[in-house]
Amino acid sequence: MKEQNATRRRAVWLARAAGVAVILFAATSQASAQAVKSCEALGGKPPPHKPNACYLNPGPAPFDVSFTGRFGKTDAFPGLGAVFKITSRFDRPVKFLRVQGYAYDKDGKQVDFTFLSQKKKFTGHEGLTLKFEIAPGETKEFVLNVNRESIDPGMDTMEIEILWWSTLDGTTEFARWSDQVSTRPRGGMKRGS
Repeated sequence: MKEQNATRRRAVWLARAAGVAVILFAATSQASAQAVKSCEALGGKPPPHKPNACYLNPGPAPFDVSFTGRFGKTDAFPGLGAVFKITSRFDRPVKFLRVQGYAYDKDGKQVDFTFLSQKKKFTGHEGLTLKFEIAPGETKEFVLNVNRESIDPGMDTMEIEILWWSTLDGTTEFARWSDQVSTRPRGGMKRGS
């Protein structure tokens, strides 16, 4: 009899705990869903030809990015790439579709990359080889596909500009465009530039 009562009490306790867990999960899911902003609330607008896209005004991206000063391995690039630390301030999990890298000397002047004997102001990484996903509040390392030998010897630091990303399922895309994508001031795009 005592064992049956103990078993019954455990079953009631487990049922209550499961009910609380379901309620907490539902509340968390609902809060997360409410935290997702519309394109307009993000300062952008959907283009007429692509209603599930959001073209954001030029300005700082919703990601905090810093160059670690290291060059590390990546599966998408034969060699060592520039390693960055990225923290997402965006309101939903996303995958990156286009990232551009820039290099600067000690005075903050943009320096060149050299690829196949041609000088370029930036290096890009886009498409299927990018394979970088990040959730809100998450911090991860990102490796840009550029080796140290391609960068001007006067390089002091590097920065990246995240120009295009989408939801994980690809249903909504976000883009930040500027007329000046090849030249970029140290510190990045500012509002209205």
